Amino acid sequence: MPISVPTVFISYSWTNDAHQKKVVQFAENLTSQRVDVRLDVWDLKPGHDISHFMEQMVSDKNIDKVIIFSDKEYARKANSRDGGVGSESQIISSEIYNKTKQNKFVVVVDERDENNELCIPIYAKQNLCIDLSDDSKYVDEYERLVRWIYDKPYYKKPALADKPPAFLEEDNLITINTGVAHRRLVDAIKSARPYMKSALDEYFHALLGGLKEFRIPDEYSSKSASDFRDEIVKSIEAFQPYRDELVEVFVLLARYSATEEIAERLHRFFEDFYPYIWPEDGFNSRHNILHDNYKFFLHEAFLCCVAAFLKEHRFTVVSYLTTHKLHIVHRRHSHQKRSYGFDVFYPYLESLNEGRRDHLREALIKKRCLKGDVTLEHLMQADFILYVRQRIGFYRGEYALNSSGYEGKHWFPIMLSYCGYREASFEVIQRAGNREFLNKLLPIFGVESLQELANQIRKLPERERSVKVRGFDSINVERLLMLDELGSS
Repeated sequence: MPISVPTVFISYSWTNDAHQKKVVQFAENLTSQRVDVRLDVWDLKPGHDISHFMEQMVSDKNIDKVIIFSDKEYARKANSRDGGVGSESQIISSEIYNKTKQNKFVVVVDERDENNELCIPIYAKQNLCIDLSDDSKYVDEYERLVRWIYDKPYYKKPALADKPPAFLEEDNLITINTGVAHRRLVDAIKSARPYMKSALDEYFHALLGGLKEFRIPDEYSSKSASDFRDEIVKSIEAFQPYRDELVEVFVLLARYSATEEIAERLHRFFEDFYPYIWPEDGFNSRHNILHDNYKFFLHEAFLCCVAAFLKEHRFTVVSYLTTHKLHIVHRRHSHQKRSYGFDVFYPYLESLNEGRRDHLREALIKKRCLKGDVTLEHLMQADFILYVRQRIGFYRGEYALNSSGYEGKHWFPIMLSYCGYREASFEVIQRAGNREFLNKLLPIFGVESLQELANQIRKLPERERSVKVRGFDSINVERLLMLDELGSS
C-alpha cells in the first residue's frame, strides 16, 4: 500500500535573514523527503490576511502536522505574545490545550539559551521535541522528525500473542532464589570487586541449596517408562534459567578471573554437586532413576564449564579440573568419602533410554546452547578434549580399580554426534599447529610433550581411536587431533 503525502505547516520567527534562509532550507529538505510543506514565503500571497492564513494553517484538517521551528527569538515572542509569532502561539496553544489530537504538533529546536537550555515556548514544553541544535545528533533527530511526520516510528508495538505464556498454566513452577546472588556476582566479576570470591561462594551455595526443589517425588518411579521420561525432560527444561545463569558465570570467570584459586572453587562446586545424583537412602535401582535429572544437570554444567574456559584459552583451569581427583561423600557407599576422576560427571541416564542411543540427551543440550556465548561448536570441542583426556588417563592407570572400589568410567563424547565429517579440527587444536600454543595446550591432556601425546593416542584400542557417534558415523581421533601437524610452525 503506497504511503500518502503528508502536509506540514512550519511556524517560525523572522528573527533575521540568516534564520529565515535556514528555515527555507529546512523546508526544502523536507520537500525532498516527499513532504508537502506549507510556508508563508511560499504560500502567503500579497494581499492575503496574515492572521487568517496562520489560523487556517494551524486548524485546517487538511494540515496533518504543525512544526514549531523555535529559536531564542521565537520562544521570547511566543511567551510574551509579541507580533505574528505571538498571535500564532495563541492559536497553537488553544489547539494543544483544547483538542484531543496531541500528535499534530512538534517543536523543532534550533538554538539553546545561555544556560544551554532548549529554547522552547512555555506552552509547548510538554510536547514532542526534536533537537536540531546539536550537530552530532542532527542526522538521528532529523530522521526521528521525518518518521513522526509519516507516523512511522522506530518502535512499533507488536501484536498481542494468541494466548498467555504456557508457564502461567503450570501449577508447580520451580524457582530457586539465586537471582540476587547471581547479579551481585556478575557485577563483582566484571568490576573486579574485592569480594568477588565470597560472592562466587554465595552464588554456588544458593544454587546447590535450591537443587532440592527439582527432586522428583518417589511415586513417579512406578509410572510407565514414557511418563517418567516425560517428567525427567520437564524437570530438565525447568532448570534452563539456572543453567543459563551458571553458564554466564563460567564465561565471565574464564574471561576475567581464570586463576588457580577460581579453579579450586569450581572443583569444589562440582564435588558438592555430585552427591545429588544419588538417592539420600543409598543405592536403589528405582530410586536411582529418580535422580536422572540431576545427572543431566551435572554433566551439562561440567561440559559447559570446560567449554567456556577452552574458548578463552584458559588451559590451566581446564587442566586443574581434569587432573585433580574429586573427594566426594558418596551416598551409594555408606556416605564414605572416596576419590574419583572427572569422568563421574558423565553418568548413565536410564530414563532417557540411552541403551538405545536415541540421542535425547545431546539433543536437549544442543537445544539449550542455541543462544549464548557457549555454542554447539564450543561444546563439541570440549567433549572431544575430555574424551581424549579421560581415555589417556584410563590406560595410564589414573582411573584403575583401587582400594576405594572405583573403576574408571568411559567419557563418551555425545556432542560429536553433531560433528559430521570435518575438513578442519576444532579451534584450539588448529591453533596448536603453533609450537608455543601447543606447549600451553598439552597439560590439558595430562602429557608433557607432543611425542608423549602421540604415543598415548596410538596405544588406544582401535574402537576408541575411531569413535562411533551416530548410526554409522565415526570420529577418527588421530585425524581430529591433527597429530601430524601439531607444533609444526
